[in-house]
Amino acid sequence: MVPSDYRLDEVCARLVPRLEASRRSFPDPRSAREAFTTIAREHVESALSEYREVVGTDRHYARQAELLRRETLETFLPRYHALAMARNAAEADPSRLEAWSDPSRRLVLLALTLVCWMIGFRFVARPFAWLPLLVVSCAPIWPDLADWVARRQHRTALQAVVDDMQLIQDQATSYLPPEVLGVGEEHRPRRTDRNVE
Repeated sequence: MVPSDYRLDEVCARLVPRLEASRRSFPDPRSAREAFTTIAREHVESALSEYREVVGTDRHYARQAELLRRETLETFLPRYHALAMARNAAEADPSRLEAWSDPSRRLVLLALTLVCWMIGFRFVARPFAWLPLLVVSCAPIWPDLADWVARRQHRTALQAVVDDMQLIQDQATSYLPPEVLGVGEEHRPRRTDRNVE
């Protein structure tokens, strides 16, 4: 039984904040990949070192160590890298709505709101004329809302990757290894090729 702190999904969940903290420092995909790989290797080795101190080299350690190294670097990291590069590109885009959150642009949005209210105030008495005015009144906070939505989508995508790591961990421990079952090489069942329909 692998302690919960050293499961693949837990190790990757603790790795995400480290990678996110350095994500903006590497806009170039190649340098980002190299830096993320270095960070991930150090993180996994630290987790395995701690795991060895906690449980010793029991029968599960070797399998879990191999699983952590392989799945973190070959499955988790490429997916994180793609999400990180997409988020960096979105943050660097000057046309996005979130870019309007700086004070000078926010003043422009506020002026736009006031102009719309001055024009629209004449039509408030008409049915549903107030609805566009309410929408325009929110213009100064649109950048904050857009930023909140973008961050939430990014976090949701990262959580989906961590959830997939949980599935991989669960599947990896579905079957016991032969040494745990006490089955020698000569008594292992032979695989036969079958067509699955």
